[in-house]
Amino acid sequence: MEVEILSALDVEKIPIAKIKEIFFEASSIKEFENQNKKEEFFYRWCGQYLEKYPSHFLLAFENEELLGYSCSHPDSHLALEEFSIPGQELFKSLFDEYPLHLHINCHLKSRGKGVGKKLILSQARLNKKGIHIITEKSADNYGFYRALGFDREEEAELKGHTLLFMGRKSI
Repeated sequence: MEVEILSALDVEKIPIAKIKEIFFEASSIKEFENQNKKEEFFYRWCGQYLEKYPSHFLLAFENEELLGYSCSHPDSHLALEEFSIPGQELFKSLFDEYPLHLHINCHLKSRGKGVGKKLILSQARLNKKGIHIITEKSADNYGFYRALGFDREEEAELKGHTLLFMGRKSI
């Protein structure tokens, strides 16, 4: 599998329909009140990153087929002002050490084939200090992040859920 990682700035036509397909396939929320709510959800967790930080929106292709993407904000302190992401503020004491916050999703058929790893390592190269994600310890992705060196863990409660900050040094 020869996977090419490109930033959104390097892609002539962004495959937004395929990004949405992968996004909603991976989302734990499957049903929405209406189409507007669905679009708002996509924008909050993905679209605003593409719009505001295309250099940090990375796409994984194989033979022009989109296999996955990762998006990040280069400065999590600034993200608290710019974006409305629930739970981010609970971990702001860790942002100096792990400034880049990211999201990643891969198509089901490309999981377990190294695509996610390539996207994570490419994001790590965008910030020489550290990167982080916020998930839940019970989530299916916990082992994936541990295997990729996300070894700094902090927990915080939000609306009855235990959020898990996982940080990784870039270098």
